[in-house]
Amino acid sequence: MKIQLKTLITLFLLLIIQTNTYSQDTLPNNEDIMMQDKMETIAEQADFDIDYSTLLENLNHYKENPLNLNSSSREELEQLGLLNDIQICSLLSHIHQYGNLLEIYELQSIDGFNLETILRILPYVKIGTNNPENTLSLKNIFKKEKQQLSLLTQKTLEQSAGYSTPYTQSELDANKRYLGSPYRLYTKYSLTFSDKINFGFTCNKDAGAQFFTGSNAVPRNSFQFYKGFDFYSAHLFYKGKGILKSFVLGDYEIRFGQGLVLSSGLSFSKTPDVLNSRRMGNNLVPYTATNANAFMRGAATTIGFHNIEFTSFYSYHKLDATVTVTDSTTNAPSIFSSLGTSGYHRTYKELAGKEAVGLTMFGGHIAYKTNNLNIGITSYHTQFDADYIRKTKPYNLFDFSGNMNNNYGIDYSYFFKNYSFFGEEARSNNGAMAYLNGILMSVDSRTTVTVLHRYYDKEYQALQSHGFSESSGTSNEEGIYIGISSNLNKHWTLSGYYDEFTFPWLKYLVNAPSSGYNYLVQLSYTPNKKVTMVLRYKSKLNQGNESGNIAPIDYLVNIKQSDLRWSVQDKISSYVTIADRVEVTQYVKEGQTTYHGYLIAQSLKFKIPKTKVTMDLLYALFDTDSYYARIYSSGSDIPNSFSIPSYYYQGSAYTIMMHYQVIKRITIWLRYSQTVYSNKQTISSGLDLINGNTKTDVSAELKFTF
Repeated sequence: MKIQLKTLITLFLLLIIQTNTYSQDTLPNNEDIMMQDKMETIAEQADFDIDYSTLLENLNHYKENPLNLNSSSREELEQLGLLNDIQICSLLSHIHQYGNLLEIYELQSIDGFNLETILRILPYVKIGTNNPENTLSLKNIFKKEKQQLSLLTQKTLEQSAGYSTPYTQSELDANKRYLGSPYRLYTKYSLTFSDKINFGFTCNKDAGAQFFTGSNAVPRNSFQFYKGFDFYSAHLFYKGKGILKSFVLGDYEIRFGQGLVLSSGLSFSKTPDVLNSRRMGNNLVPYTATNANAFMRGAATTIGFHNIEFTSFYSYHKLDATVTVTDSTTNAPSIFSSLGTSGYHRTYKELAGKEAVGLTMFGGHIAYKTNNLNIGITSYHTQFDADYIRKTKPYNLFDFSGNMNNNYGIDYSYFFKNYSFFGEEARSNNGAMAYLNGILMSVDSRTTVTVLHRYYDKEYQALQSHGFSESSGTSNEEGIYIGISSNLNKHWTLSGYYDEFTFPWLKYLVNAPSSGYNYLVQLSYTPNKKVTMVLRYKSKLNQGNESGNIAPIDYLVNIKQSDLRWSVQDKISSYVTIADRVEVTQYVKEGQTTYHGYLIAQSLKFKIPKTKVTMDLLYALFDTDSYYARIYSSGSDIPNSFSIPSYYYQGSAYTIMMHYQVIKRITIWLRYSQTVYSNKQTISSGLDLINGNTKTDVSAELKFTF
């Protein structure tokens, strides 16, 4: 740890001093911090790059179209994704008993709401009258039509090994160079009518992928037709309150119950929002992200009669895959060993697996719904165009193989007084089961507790499931989760969770049944409407193979990771917001060296007076002993390119971002970010290897609103 002590002390004093002044103007956006915390949790557990667009899309929608708390139904409040069952029920009961809310801070008189909760939901809700529902007339369509077109480009300025020049065809053939340019290019268009109709398309070319050349050129008769972008997605979506609840044509995501049977896309499990253990929100939403393998493609609809709702869907989607055997006559894939997850098509090897295997899915979900009770049944069929036969390893002995699967499940939720019960029971085609059952209860007006138990058989197989879990899949796991949040008074909130889990069978790099636990304790302080401080400690213990073991049989050792974070956000004035963070981490593998890491970061967001320019600045110092002690930290990014970098080894990083509203209908974002390592002369590896200690990323986005 060689970061100068003087520099650390100076920065720390700045963090303390700046929190002592604040004024009486507009409020900070606390939910941005919570969402970043949630996505950092996903990033820590993921082993591939993630597109977070879908997770942010819901909140971006409510930023532009705030939800009216006075006229919202239980389902609409659940879809917001920021309130738990107890809070939703208390809010609806209060409005039913006392009438409409008059202003937002009236929420403080409702059980389960405090100032911290209000600040969290503030950017996405409003207090209004019960306006009549918009009608689908030509007059309203043209009157309330809204169109948006976003154009984005990104580039790393330093040349990596994959873009070296000059190069030879043999280097391309050997996958020693990327086929395309180092620019990422992205286009997104949407046309909406209120909350009812949405049409949109997304086009994306990753850095290294070809653009209007090579793999993105398709012969058509006697001339060459160029596809251009590497990935295209489009949808037409309708959402209403009549018999036809929703309809989507094109690309979409779908989820039922608690995600044990069917849940495409990303979802949260354990996060600092400790009571968020129950899956809530939309069953059917359009897909707007850019991962070519993480969505459904086809059509789906939900219709409702009184208390009955029925959703049916069909999807056929060509997925990236590693093909091992092809048909000698048709040259079509007959056996594949793995499915792609990254969505990258930058080399001949990656292109060889592009859209290699077709996946057909169809099925439905029927639900009975009342104000307090929701019971649903899900059933669907999965069919691959080829046989999925993995390379046999002890840890994947019970994973899915073949070309067909059927999944079934029953899900429920029931609210009674201050208790919310929820769960799902699922079965796969081989007879294996998965169970999840939980309860959320209000102990008193200040304290809420959730308890969740899960059991996923090692042989349970559901390729499109994302249940609450410690691992990335919904199989081979049993555990119990307890979360608690207590409003100590109107300024202080104490929350935390404890989760204990076991894995009855082997896992990757874990050659025996294993177990572990993790817990989080968080103290939040909100002295006023301008300042929020958080002190958080998180610890996790799991087991893995002993490194360097030369014995014929691997044995397990304990691995413990601990993290302590202090953060503060201060709205100093209507023009200036400062956020600070200090984080310390430790990684210990039994019998080996202990690794430590530190991060100190400060961000400044300010609006230049009498202009339409907003600036975001971030500076961070980091120092870790190893990659194992890495620290994930998100910051400001342009709208369609949210990323969560990990900081490790030793160095500093800074980001400068400008948001400029040129005119009412045109907005531009410019971002410059640089990381400088003080103890490394190369960055990354493979085709991403940079010879030097500096990595600089630039990006720009232009948005037109019509």
